Amino acid sequence: MEIKQIVAQTGDVHVQYENIREKQVEILKNNKKLTSVNEYIGLGFNNQYKPYSIEMCYIDESAGDTTDYFRLKEGKWPEKEQDIAMPKWMLEKMGVKPKQRFIQASVKVKGRNISDTAYEIGHNIGLDDKNISVNKMYINALGLSKDVLIPAGIAGVIVVLATVLVIYNIFYISIKERITQFGVLAALGTTKKQIRRVIFREGLILSFIGIPGGIILGHLLSLFIIPLIPLNVKLTLETSPYIVILAVFVSLFTVAISLRKPSEIASKVSPIEAIRYSSVELSSRKKERKAKGTTTIRRLAYLNLWRSKKRTIITIISMSLTGILFIVFFSMFSSIKNKQDNHISSDFELTASWLTLRGRDDGSEPLNKETLSKVKK
Repeated sequence: MEIKQIVAQTGDVHVQYENIREKQVEILKNNKKLTSVNEYIGLGFNNQYKPYSIEMCYIDESAGDTTDYFRLKEGKWPEKEQDIAMPKWMLEKMGVKPKQRFIQASVKVKGRNISDTAYEIGHNIGLDDKNISVNKMYINALGLSKDVLIPAGIAGVIVVLATVLVIYNIFYISIKERITQFGVLAALGTTKKQIRRVIFREGLILSFIGIPGGIILGHLLSLFIIPLIPLNVKLTLETSPYIVILAVFVSLFTVAISLRKPSEIASKVSPIEAIRYSSVELSSRKKERKAKGTTTIRRLAYLNLWRSKKRTIITIISMSLTGILFIVFFSMFSSIKNKQDNHISSDFELTASWLTLRGRDDGSEPLNKETLSKVKK
């Protein structure tokens, strides 16, 4: 969502080098640290047809394919030397004579340290900082900044921990309830290794059902829920095979970790232990509890919880992580919403697009008194 909004405002290039020479453009095109270099030459403006401003410019062929700002909605790019690409309705009115020649290169950079690399390359070809325009909003929106990576990483770790504990708790309780069954298997000659395999195969069977179901359900819920989120930019569902593959591997890894302890417990059960098992963990050291006041249902419930300390602690941690997850994701969504509200505090904005996109004034005045008067009416 953030990337789409930034691209609509500033384009999808990482940096623009301005007031450069043709030789410097060639140096940039041969630089292995750059993924694309699009040359742009400004030839002048025609402000005769207000509120429209016509710019005569040259861009190389690759810019039309890789840069959203120059992508044609219809028609085709010029093929011959004397060809131009213009809106049909303007061709009849146009009469432009070039007043200046302004050469610019729009560049995409490889790697993570995009800003530093962009300035380094610009300085290497002889440009000073005033002729280097780094698209910081777009770079930050790509998720390369610490402000995005750290919260996302923390949320991801919490999700994995919560998942491990929930799956562990499910299998732990399930195995405790079936101690007698595992004792019978041990009595029939089943080895510890075979019992562990039984537990892991149970986990795999459930994974083969649950993981694809979860991925499909996640996509379906996103498909219906995402368009309902009230933000300034219309959100669409985007997915990737890499995300699906990563989700599968993380889920399988989580299940494998969660099953280790329960499978060990099941494999160590002997036939005699299974017969004597009462689902209550007793300490070898007996302790006498001194009654304090009358016995109540609340007190009995509290004492019963701590008869199996491990199970109670795991349950409490699982419930706590669920609450933490809710707070984390609610906070992340709230911060996105606040960021949107701070960006545009009113219902809509009118801005000179050329000044916003390029940082230069073309001499036109689209927000003149006549336009503002019409808006007020």
